[in-house]
Amino acid sequence: YCCKPNLGTILPAAIASRFGYKRQLLLDVEDNELWTPKIPTVKTIWHRIRWFFLIRWKLIAHVVLLLCRYSSSVVSTPLQNRYGGCILLHGPDELMFDPCSKFNDQHKCRRSFGLPEDKCLVVFAGMPQHHKGFDILVESVRRSKDCQLVLAGNSEWPDFKMAKKVLGCECHLLGTLNNKEMPRVL
Repeated sequence: YCCKPNLGTILPAAIASRFGYKRQLLLDVEDNELWTPKIPTVKTIWHRIRWFFLIRWKLIAHVVLLLCRYSSSVVSTPLQNRYGGCILLHGPDELMFDPCSKFNDQHKCRRSFGLPEDKCLVVFAGMPQHHKGFDILVESVRRSKDCQLVLAGNSEWPDFKMAKKVLGCECHLLGTLNNKEMPRVL
């Protein structure tokens, strides 16, 4: 079972399944992992080296995938066009993320995370990958006069640090949260 088309999941699954010839290899694709991040604007050599190896890592994963016999489940038509397989929609538990649940007190939730109660908040939860339009989101919040950005995820990600630098006090870094806290954030 490969939970994403990246080398960290494909290689162990490929080996365990003898490249899909001994056991069926299942690839579960919920995001387009063959994205090409922008060349880093940071001047340090370390960022450029990291970017260089990240691209190669993802390409190697796709070469390994091409060598395998596999079936896939995907969450959208564009991903189905790329990887084949059947569309299998999966998402959050609708009872856990019900807006009428016990977390319906907006002011109490905002206070618990130290967020302003009188502002429009835009929430981004997850990994800020280039193909998700994170840079567009940051620019939109920067241009807005009444919105602030709330980021849930690893505060050390360079894109999150960039957003904090650009937006200052208009950006709130919550850090990595467990799944049980996400209904309160949303």
